[in-house]
Amino acid sequence: MKRFTNLFLLLLPLLFSCCGRHGVVDIRIVATSDVHGQVFDIDAVTGKQREGSLAKVATFLSKERKEHRNVVYVDCGDILQGSIEMYRDVTAEFYKPSLAATAYNLLDCQAYAMGNHDLFVGTNSYDRFFRSLESPVLWGNLGFAKMGDYMPPYRVVEVGGVRIAFLGLTTQSVLNTIPADVMGELGVCSFEKASDLWIPVLRDEEKADVIVGLVHAGIKEWGNTPGLGGFDLILYGHDHERNAARIAVGNGDSVWVANPGGFCSSVAVADISLDFSKSDTPEPVISAGIEDIGGVEPDAKFLDRLSDRWDDVCAYADSTLGILGDPLIADGSIWAMNSSLDYIHSIQMGFQGAQVSLASCVQTTARIDAGPFTMRDAFHLYPFDNSMVSLMLSGAEIRSILECSTDRFLTEGPVEPSNRFLSAAGIKYVIDLTEPFGQRVKVISMSDGTPFDEEQMYRTTITSFLFGGTESILPQATGLSGADLQTRLNVSTPTDIRYYVITQFALSSEMGDTVRIKRYSDWMTAMNDMVEHESSNN
Repeated sequence: MKRFTNLFLLLLPLLFSCCGRHGVVDIRIVATSDVHGQVFDIDAVTGKQREGSLAKVATFLSKERKEHRNVVYVDCGDILQGSIEMYRDVTAEFYKPSLAATAYNLLDCQAYAMGNHDLFVGTNSYDRFFRSLESPVLWGNLGFAKMGDYMPPYRVVEVGGVRIAFLGLTTQSVLNTIPADVMGELGVCSFEKASDLWIPVLRDEEKADVIVGLVHAGIKEWGNTPGLGGFDLILYGHDHERNAARIAVGNGDSVWVANPGGFCSSVAVADISLDFSKSDTPEPVISAGIEDIGGVEPDAKFLDRLSDRWDDVCAYADSTLGILGDPLIADGSIWAMNSSLDYIHSIQMGFQGAQVSLASCVQTTARIDAGPFTMRDAFHLYPFDNSMVSLMLSGAEIRSILECSTDRFLTEGPVEPSNRFLSAAGIKYVIDLTEPFGQRVKVISMSDGTPFDEEQMYRTTITSFLFGGTESILPQATGLSGADLQTRLNVSTPTDIRYYVITQFALSSEMGDTVRIKRYSDWMTAMNDMVEHESSNN
């Protein structure tokens, strides 16, 4: 009798597994992407309720799991940059597990695709995320000697007796948009090559019933890629554009694709049905859509489990870094320099002995008053996680960048001035709005009075976003490709610009000093007669 009982116990998992493959098995996959650190429902910088957060995803998943038997949650990448809670976690929290991983573990995330912003935080930070996460981080088109030798390329999840393979793919543009000194010797292959490599493995060796692409790349990058017919479903992100559609992939095939958009205000939901009553290997029947979750209440249990982390974030935001001696004023950045721009330029001009700095005014409030300067103020001054990049640009290329930036601002309007208008430090110049495109920017001299030479190469500091972000103006303005720009690279900072602001205030505070704002930018927007006046004085 005991022998029979032991045999039954050994066979029990197999029996349960086989039971799921009789009749119709329905599976629902819920996906998020581009969360950008929005774990909590409140933004600790502004104090306002967020439209989306993982706390709201928790509510949605709880409801789905009550209503559906087989629910699988996955994410398409980009969690480790974008919020104050994530910034604190990757720069100042070392003795607790990764906050992002802890949140995903609470949500029972089954697979995660590596995002470009996850790579940007550096090896120590993303390695801590990997070690804390209970599911693997996937990147099937990355490797050193061969693809898949650095991160797991895929994961097979069995649910309802059905084997679902998730293959992670990340934008190949990281080779050009992320500085080469950050990428190191890592190589990234095309989606076509990665699909040709891994899909046969998933079909033949892993015996996957359903193959899902977990992709961190916008559809414009891979939508026409041959070989996508090997996927049954593609869940993707990176471009923050909600989408759910069935697209043609050649040879008469088509595949469902879905992008939940960014910041957790919506999720992608894909329904998969397999009928095993007539075949052991049925074709999956799939549909996909987008669910708006901005109006749902955050999950109280989820927030309670992370309450100590929230308290830490609030104390972090309230902490005083030092004393600001002059107000930081962001008004009027299109017309002339302001103290906010001056301060950012001072940080960038101090990097690698820069001769020229190119920056935009990204301060989220019109004014930060002189006095105690808090971590919250640092996020108002510079809300993004951009690092600094030092590269060589010619005088003509610098002038062209300023020309294109001015034209883009004037053409598209001041909807997003922080992303539309760049100013320079290290040179003295005037923008003449009466002139046509190509002739508006008049560079008078270097700021120290020495001649400005369009043929000379200048050591220039820019942000990582300007170097390789989705709205980078450098390729258009200079004619340089992403690969060309990599050859101009001197070095990039291992940390973001905000880190240097925080450090300066902390050091000044230790020495009993205040941080004063010096004039660095030396330009103005003017009409023709003002330009002539400036030129005649020089």
